[in-house]
Amino acid sequence: ELLKNGLIERGHNAVFGIAHTRKAAWLLARQAQPLALVDGEQAHGTQAAGEQLDIEWLRRQLGALSIETLDIDRNIIAALGKMGIRTLNALNDLPLAALGKRFGAAFIRYLQQVLGTHPDPQPPFAPLPKFQAGLSFIDGIHNRQALLFPMRRLLQTFGDYLQSRQLLCTALSWELHDACAPQATITIELMRTEPTSGQQRLRNLLELSELKLQNTPLHDVVYTLILRSEHFLSAQPQSLQLFIDEENPEGSLAILIDKLRARLGVNALEKLSCRDVHWPESASVQQPIDTACAVESNVRAAIPEQLRPLWLLPIPQRLSERDKKLFWHCLVGADQALQVLRGPERIGNHWWEQTYTARDYYVARAEDGRLCWIFRELSSGQWFAHGLFA
Repeated sequence: ELLKNGLIERGHNAVFGIAHTRKAAWLLARQAQPLALVDGEQAHGTQAAGEQLDIEWLRRQLGALSIETLDIDRNIIAALGKMGIRTLNALNDLPLAALGKRFGAAFIRYLQQVLGTHPDPQPPFAPLPKFQAGLSFIDGIHNRQALLFPMRRLLQTFGDYLQSRQLLCTALSWELHDACAPQATITIELMRTEPTSGQQRLRNLLELSELKLQNTPLHDVVYTLILRSEHFLSAQPQSLQLFIDEENPEGSLAILIDKLRARLGVNALEKLSCRDVHWPESASVQQPIDTACAVESNVRAAIPEQLRPLWLLPIPQRLSERDKKLFWHCLVGADQALQVLRGPERIGNHWWEQTYTARDYYVARAEDGRLCWIFRELSSGQWFAHGLFA
């Protein structure tokens, strides 16, 4: 009953056939025969309550089938008709050996597979590598809000597809057609980390689709809506925390990033990555956040062993020296003396590089308690402030 209701919700009209073999079930479904259940209630037109086949009732159903329904050569059906054989029961009364000599071994094997006396192995089901589903509207849809209901319906079908294949989606697209041609395409790219719950995934995809739809100009009535996707990853089991709220996934970083990218644009967000370079000015690089797993070979997510500030100044600020004390005016208000706490840490260039000269870095504290990162340039002896610690 659940399967039947699910098919009806998705716009399918299904006829069921239940038997002990695949071919027999197919024949019963083609004839729309009542289900042969163990209690026999369904066979008499009432609601079924049993879960096992009534073998005697099933045999009577199969025996009464016309040979016209058999999936065999039409010449064989015509020859059987000339012999006066009209039903499967009449065919079963004939000796198999004589039928095999006249109609061939393939015909006998088919009858045995229908009755379950010969193996009938089936090829494994292989879903299509790409997903595509669509809906058409006779009168068309005139506003964006009304599009959310068919979008939700297509996403439910898409969720079933992902669940059956144990996949996660990384990108999908919506196509909106008017009466003659496509008028808009909405592309949604997702982070690789997604909620494990199917309902959470459905809500997330629907919300992202709504955000994208709000920024998409529509010039005409939408008559066809198509959902496509071919970008998938294998779903990996995730270890969840004990007290995670599955009904409120808004705290997920992946969902937040997806929403920001849907509203602001795919390239609106960037991440900061470490590079294997000595000089602090070149030790980090900004990257699009969607290429976290496709970085260049010289970019590494490494953490320096020495203490580094999170805030580097765009240009190092020169410090003043008065009475053998260092003073800094920039960013800390009035001139404040600096107290060296840690250092030195020497950072030098390679012999083939002349961009910077060697520096001795120190951690210092200003009078108001702020920690600064300062260095002394070895070639000139001048002091500079380079960053602030959080």
